[in-house]
Amino acid sequence: MKILKYLLLCFVQHFSTVKCTGQNCSSVQRLFEDAEKLSALQREIDQIMFQNGMVSTLTVDPTFITFGEYPVDTVFVEQMLRSQDLLNFLRMLQEKYPDSWQKLYSCLSENDRCPKRPQYTCKRERSLDGTCNNPHHRTMGASFTPYLRMFNSYFADGIDTVRRSKYSNNELPSPRHISNEIYAEQERRAARNPSLHLMQLDQENNICNGKPNYAQPIDLPWKHQPREYTFSFLGYMFGQLVAVDTANRIITKGPDRTAPGIQCCRNPNAGNIGMSREISNPACLPLVYPVNDPFYSRYNVTCGNFVRGATLIPSDCRMKTAEYGNAPTAYADLSGIYGVDQSTLDSLRERQGGRLITNKYNVLPEEPNCTIPACYRAGDFRLNQSPVLAQWHSLLYRNHNFLCKSMKAQNPTWSDERLFNECRRLNIGIYQHILFNEYLPLFLKDYSWKAGIRCDRTKSSDCDKYRSDIDSSIIIEFTQAAGRGLHACTPDFVYLRSEDRKIEAKIAFSDTLGVTNVLDHRFNNILRGAMCQPIHCTNISYSNEIRNRMFKLNANGPGFDLFSVDLNRARDNGLPPYHVLYTKCTGIKVHRWDDLRGHFDRQNLALMVKIYESVFDMDALAGVLMERRDYSLVGVVARCMAAEQFRHLKYADRYFYSFSDCPTKFTTEQINEIEKMSIAKLLCQVTDLESVPQHAFLVESEHNPNILCSNYRDFDFTLWSGK
Repeated sequence: MKILKYLLLCFVQHFSTVKCTGQNCSSVQRLFEDAEKLSALQREIDQIMFQNGMVSTLTVDPTFITFGEYPVDTVFVEQMLRSQDLLNFLRMLQEKYPDSWQKLYSCLSENDRCPKRPQYTCKRERSLDGTCNNPHHRTMGASFTPYLRMFNSYFADGIDTVRRSKYSNNELPSPRHISNEIYAEQERRAARNPSLHLMQLDQENNICNGKPNYAQPIDLPWKHQPREYTFSFLGYMFGQLVAVDTANRIITKGPDRTAPGIQCCRNPNAGNIGMSREISNPACLPLVYPVNDPFYSRYNVTCGNFVRGATLIPSDCRMKTAEYGNAPTAYADLSGIYGVDQSTLDSLRERQGGRLITNKYNVLPEEPNCTIPACYRAGDFRLNQSPVLAQWHSLLYRNHNFLCKSMKAQNPTWSDERLFNECRRLNIGIYQHILFNEYLPLFLKDYSWKAGIRCDRTKSSDCDKYRSDIDSSIIIEFTQAAGRGLHACTPDFVYLRSEDRKIEAKIAFSDTLGVTNVLDHRFNNILRGAMCQPIHCTNISYSNEIRNRMFKLNANGPGFDLFSVDLNRARDNGLPPYHVLYTKCTGIKVHRWDDLRGHFDRQNLALMVKIYESVFDMDALAGVLMERRDYSLVGVVARCMAAEQFRHLKYADRYFYSFSDCPTKFTTEQINEIEKMSIAKLLCQVTDLESVPQHAFLVESEHNPNILCSNYRDFDFTLWSGK
């Protein structure tokens, strides 16, 4: 093994010290050929180490790569392999031409920069994988394509080495150190003000107690927001559904689907007590826990496994820094329900009446012969992370089948294929309407108007038209940093409520993770509990339920720290520090800590000064958590970045339900009928609940009364008769 590593080192040193007679394109082209040889040698060494049991998974296995449980096509594999060639080339180019390496990249021919891309045959309908949505850039926003950067990458070497402190060039504070410091400060504040915690407990115990006060439904409830409101746990988890629908970093696994993947830490089943032999794997970026950690030291855990994301080549093939891939499509198209490839969708369809398969409890399809408490299947394997997330998938599955049953009654001669496609299109349209017209105005408040997400179609001709000039790719600074601040809203407990709405179970949040089959017998109990549980997003830290025990190995053991993982993920992706996003969103140039006072409380600013060497080092996620929230779930930067992301999600989607130039557009009457839907009406439509809150993303209150489901008018399917 030492000989192999020595040969690799000699290879790199030889080609990085070759004397060049001139900085011309021919020498650059030869350097790229050397980089290809280096990549081939790396893969050969990787293969030898794998065959000798020195690593559990190949860094890139070109024979079989999986995303979750679903195989990825060869085009994606070729992109990963070529991205490795290009990253090696960039390192060698930087070593040889330190002052001009970025300019010289253009010397490469397009054939060298771009792997061969397939010729897509575009159809009139929305594709599963997101291809052909943009007619000028057919892979833009498609599954397994790179994220979009709003800002330049922030890597220490300009290529892929994680960011360091701006002035001292020291390593940034470790994610776990930041996690511990912020949580300790939150605990100190709670000790000084115990009444806040008692008030929250009192509210949780009293909401939904007693017989509900019923009211008549109002037309278009999303146009009549309550004056005061609190999100429910059900509403909070809808945001998680949207995240699953649009973003997920790509995980590389080897030929054994059941293998745990790259392990940067030793003994993963008995506590990660240190780094493993695989720490030399370039994909390893483990979390280091101090030996005196307040929690992990009890279990002798000092290492948290973290594998860097898979790199891909950007759509313009100008790879000047590491670019990371997104697995779902970048559209609000329910890819988490229907999947992004035909084989997945085929496995979910009943092939009768356009319906999707569900189990005998009408929840979701299940894995055969499954022996674990999380057996459901859908378009995205992450649905089994928690019961309420799985429940959202189930509600939309049920809605698809409800639409198909009603559409079949209206059009008895339609084939299974036509029914499925029409119901999928309508299900996506209802989901988009609820997301953009009901959820986002509550989440973003006035930002939904400022960003043009909401607009009056009768007053603006641009309000309902597609824009091909907007990149539909998911913004990496939002999904991997600013948007993660919502994790601080995760509660310590979840509740189940009986038919009379009394609390019948209180379960630690970490005990619900990966335990979704409970929906088979307690579907309504979980749904009632989620609707009645208020979300208090005042914390500056994540709950210990996801900060210490996320996906714990056993009932009483440790899990991983999601806060540390989120920080590490942002650094892995080369995301900018907080001040860059703050300047973009507020217009305020940051030169010193005091420049943040307009949106930071004094205590939070002092905490950041204690943790970071300078204001230019602060991680975006840490800054987002410190922002003053002013009775909103998130502060100024998270709202601003979310507004920009959802502007892209709407206007860069050629198939958005209300667009007048959509290739498969709905009629004006059909759009009006879709916009009479609400999440409350959908819940009544697909469950047997007696009543739901008027605004079902929010907890019941005097401003948000309950509505009897029997009072809702039926959806008018005659508008789809023979269309």
